[in-house]
Amino acid sequence: MKTADPSGFTLWMRAADLGASIQHTAKEVAVELDRRGLSVELIDAAKLAREAYASKSASKGVSLAIAMTADALNRHGAVALIHGAKSSSQDFAWKKHKPEKLLDIVCMAEGQSVAGNGPHLVLRPLTAEKAVVLPDPPSTAKVGEEPADDEQVDAGLEPPFGVDTVRYDTTPLFDALEKAGWTPSGSAPGNGDDDVLRKRLKDLGYL
Repeated sequence: MKTADPSGFTLWMRAADLGASIQHTAKEVAVELDRRGLSVELIDAAKLAREAYASKSASKGVSLAIAMTADALNRHGAVALIHGAKSSSQDFAWKKHKPEKLLDIVCMAEGQSVAGNGPHLVLRPLTAEKAVVLPDPPSTAKVGEEPADDEQVDAGLEPPFGVDTVRYDTTPLFDALEKAGWTPSGSAPGNGDDDVLRKRLKDLGYL
């Protein structure tokens, strides 16, 4: 089995539909990378672009800042996870700062497509078979009583994502990273239990 390369790398994550789903997927990936002992920095390309537009800053300045940040992180053994861009990393103005180890990731469902050049790894929406199904919360009704129709039950299971958020299966990503030797192997890669995931997101300051 290959061991993880101590140098850092850059993940360029985008989706056919920009929005909360890609942000949450990026956070899930960051949590798993952290669990495997890797330092990771999330870079929201879409947010930086909006801020630059609002302040009338040059887009070239934003591109340079992203490129230099990713380069610095990688040189120090950290992972730069850039998400929210509309185009591929092959179309990005890296100049002389293009990462040596760079992987394009596209989150999209069957039948969707994205613009941009170059190869990319596709992540599909998480299926019901792979998603963790949480048990029904216990009823607060007393023994022998029927719970009321409008009874509100709180089992402390607050999901980390909204009901309408599309979650993507990240298993192929971690399989590819392990095969390339970029990350150490993990006993439970990809999308884990919601409670555990929420705790890790809080610990990392993402919630």
